[in-house]
Amino acid sequence: MAASVEAQRAALEFMYELAAAHELPHALETYHVKAVPNIPDAPASPANTRYLPVEAVIVPDDEPLPAAFEAAAVTRERSRELIARHFERERADWQSAFPGRPYELERHCYTTILDGKPYLVAALKPQPGIKRKPLIASRLKPLGYKSPGSSGNYYFSKELSPVDMMLCSFDFGTWRGTLHANVWYQCTPAGSAATFKLHVPFIAWTVEPIVHDTGIYVRDVPLTSEKNLCMTFDNIAFIAERVEQHFVAAWRKAAGLA
Repeated sequence: MAASVEAQRAALEFMYELAAAHELPHALETYHVKAVPNIPDAPASPANTRYLPVEAVIVPDDEPLPAAFEAAAVTRERSRELIARHFERERADWQSAFPGRPYELERHCYTTILDGKPYLVAALKPQPGIKRKPLIASRLKPLGYKSPGSSGNYYFSKELSPVDMMLCSFDFGTWRGTLHANVWYQCTPAGSAATFKLHVPFIAWTVEPIVHDTGIYVRDVPLTSEKNLCMTFDNIAFIAERVEQHFVAAWRKAAGLA
């Protein structure tokens, strides 16, 4: 147990350092804004906080775009299109559920501060129609991972030897709108009745780090546009490859392999 905890801590700290040092393919923080409900005097809390894509920020047509738009390569046209589509669906759902009651757009928004100014933010839901499995496979299969099939959650495994393997698992929480992603290592040395198991959450950005006895944990990456999801899995594939290169030898030793 102690060996597993120490191994998990080392891997988490390694992942976090990759993100903090901007060594990952994408700095996902650049493509999201921190937002809170658009409710006067709403208490600030992690439960009230959401991270939404930059393109969800509502900028009046007669105002220049905040610097965050240029940093995230988001155009006004792209932002306007996504927001309009979002509120069209939201308004239709509202009117179906509450006929005769007016839809008040601002009450369905969050707020953020960019360049010292407050902006409304549309609470974008995950973009529909994204084919997740091919998106993940295109990044993990070149690393040697195979998918045995999945339903709801997605699993990609890689046999390292006849006695040990790695597994990447992905849980897309529709209701919570975030991704739970983990890398697993399992080893059963020949002639041993004991199996060494280790699982480590992927760290693909640096938002809201918390230090636990088992290492550093960060807030889950949000599910929004296909673009942001592609960047997330670019990061995850990069991390998976580096973790294998840096830690498998130590994990085999911890498992009792010669």
